Amino acid sequence: MGWSVANCRDPRVRQQLMGERVFGLRWMARARIDVVNDISTDRIPVRVERVAVIATDICRFDLRRIDGEPLPNWRAGAHIDVHIAPGLVRQYSLCGDANGSECYSIAVKREESSRGGSAALHANIRAGADLEISRPRNLFPLEVGGKERVLLVAAGIGITPIITMARELARSGRRFALLYFVRNRDACAFREEISSPPLRESAEILHENTPERVRAILEARLNGSVGYDRIYTCGPGGFMSCVREVAVGSGIKEDFVRSESFGAIARKEEAPSKAFHLRLARAGVDLCVPEGSTAVDVLRAAGISIETSCEQGVCGTCVTKVLEGVPDHRDSFLTDAEKRRNDCIALCVSRACSEKLVIDL
Repeated sequence: MGWSVANCRDPRVRQQLMGERVFGLRWMARARIDVVNDISTDRIPVRVERVAVIATDICRFDLRRIDGEPLPNWRAGAHIDVHIAPGLVRQYSLCGDANGSECYSIAVKREESSRGGSAALHANIRAGADLEISRPRNLFPLEVGGKERVLLVAAGIGITPIITMARELARSGRRFALLYFVRNRDACAFREEISSPPLRESAEILHENTPERVRAILEARLNGSVGYDRIYTCGPGGFMSCVREVAVGSGIKEDFVRSESFGAIARKEEAPSKAFHLRLARAGVDLCVPEGSTAVDVLRAAGISIETSCEQGVCGTCVTKVLEGVPDHRDSFLTDAEKRRNDCIALCVSRACSEKLVIDL
């Protein structure tokens, strides 16, 4: 869609660049921070039951447990880690039926700038192949009050978590609208489902590919006669920034704009990486995080287990409470409001402004 830093009007997000498209999660509900570390590391052996092309460069992979047992239940917004090959792990949103536990489905777009994940899946994985996956994680949950009206906004492959939310909202009779921006008809995933009942009455597929047109459409919808209470969105970084800017400008609270993105914020080259002291309050352990190493590196070297996933500051898996000190936030997961509170940190990339950080480990 041509989303770039030049398209972002908000100076706070002009530094967001579309780097490698890795799984990222942002605008997490504040209450979820307390539980993101309670994630099982168990792997589930699965077999690829079917591979289907559902749009240009997008394939759906249907997965079943090899032992025939049911897969863990999940809710809209959840994702899984997929162990594609030794040392190659990627995260993908579940996009099948959240009511079923017999089969998981993921939809993967083959990216030209792939770090190996999407390219490997498209080139090497066929029906009958065996993989390992994690249990579902949900850091992008659909949380809607009884009378709240929800707007779902997706672009390109960002439809994968959004389609599950649309199904859940339609099934429960909630009021919602879905705007799905795609380049053209062939690039539209789940086109038949979105164009059929029960989603058809609430969904709209828009063949728009310029930031200016997308912004104009969003401004017209959000400033129109129909008001929305919450927005859930997924897509490229510039697209996400546009949705956020227009939504907040229309009066929607920033905390009610939740998103799942596919791009990390480029970290400032000039940001210093000086050493700092890290104290684990519960363990009673003091460590030094030297320049050139991350807190996760140091914790692992000390034999302390810390759950991670992307290790690029986008997924939120390693977010941990801060009890004392001031973090130097370098992640693209926490909201601006959460960063200002300085009561949590993404240990995989963030550092410390103060000489010491005390964390709840």
